[in-house]
Amino acid sequence: MLLRLKIYSMKQIPSLLFYPAIILLFFIISPAADLNSSVKEDFYVDRDVIYLNADYLEQLEREIIFEMNKVRTDPQKYAELSIKPMLKRFRGNKYSHQNKTYPTKEGAAAVEECYKILSKSRPAGLLLPDESLSRAASDHVRDQGQTGVIGHTGNDNSSPLKRVKRYVNSDYMYIGENISYGLTSAEEIVSFLLINDGMPSRSHREILLNPKFNLTGVSCGYHRVYKTMCVIVYSRLHR
Repeated sequence: MLLRLKIYSMKQIPSLLFYPAIILLFFIISPAADLNSSVKEDFYVDRDVIYLNADYLEQLEREIIFEMNKVRTDPQKYAELSIKPMLKRFRGNKYSHQNKTYPTKEGAAAVEECYKILSKSRPAGLLLPDESLSRAASDHVRDQGQTGVIGHTGNDNSSPLKRVKRYVNSDYMYIGENISYGLTSAEEIVSFLLINDGMPSRSHREILLNPKFNLTGVSCGYHRVYKTMCVIVYSRLHR
């Protein structure tokens, strides 16, 4: 069994936070807000195909999968249309957008680095929705939502792998997990994963773009402290 994810201790979290939302990798933005709807639809015209037999997904959960597939299927286009326009919104290390200003750790440098990486990245292939992975993600949302804690480890000491194995009977699983807290749009959630401000390893970006993953489960819900959270589980399962 192989578990692929990055877990940060609670001692690492405070130095990376910035108001008004907390996410396990920290950069709060909405890069796609400047794009009109016709440009958005151009990324993946057959997006509804991947949602067949996925009635268990809520709208935000569907949009997160769609947004991840936009960058995975055409990272160069995503870099040009969604990441590059953000560079002009910085003043020092502060990012301003839609009458809000957010402090960052690295400023425009992290966005520029993300743009360069995506500009030379190869497509990673689609992520298809998987109900078992969504159920594992939902367990973690329910667990943390009521207590207000953060992190990849559940209050029952469960790991992402352990939560997935509740629903999947497999001797081989390749697993990754990303979590956001306090963000309410797919564009914001996916963009923070890609930019990874303040995290030199960029591990959440690596998980999102990992071509070995072809399945995903997403669950979003209430969080006692940050009002909302979304758990994204990635896998390549052999059942």
